[in-house]
Amino acid sequence: MEADEYYHELSLRTETSINRLKLTRPRGLDPVIDLLLKHDSGGKFCESIFDERVVEHENEITEAERLEYVELRKHAYKEEIDTVISACTAASEDDIEGMRSLKRNGVDLNIGDYDNRTPIHVAVATGRLKAVKYLIEEAGVIISPVDRWGSTPMNDAE
Repeated sequence: MEADEYYHELSLRTETSINRLKLTRPRGLDPVIDLLLKHDSGGKFCESIFDERVVEHENEITEAERLEYVELRKHAYKEEIDTVISACTAASEDDIEGMRSLKRNGVDLNIGDYDNRTPIHVAVATGRLKAVKYLIEEAGVIISPVDRWGSTPMNDAE
């Protein structure tokens, strides 16, 4: 295997791993993930490194390799989106066991959807008191996250 092929495969695996870490945020790794996020402009640390390398060696990357890279990125982002949607859906349905299961599996219940609406936003907006109580008292979520429009759960409650 040539050095560039090795670097390409390593970059793809690393990006997938970083995205999984960001999604699951295992306890004890918060400082490492925070460092990654600090240096990760736009959530694409490995992508930016790899894209710089692609520009340098564009003629050496096959179309199949590029497509594989794109598919791996799509899969990682889809996995993150699906998890956030599951958490928000569970909150909107007062599904405490569903949220507990997600949390047990390392899902950060503070992460929002494409509008930065978190499970606490959704639970408050849909009047799901049990879900709100679970999220605050047991899951320990941030009680005043700001969504895309600058609203907090308190705004939704009003």
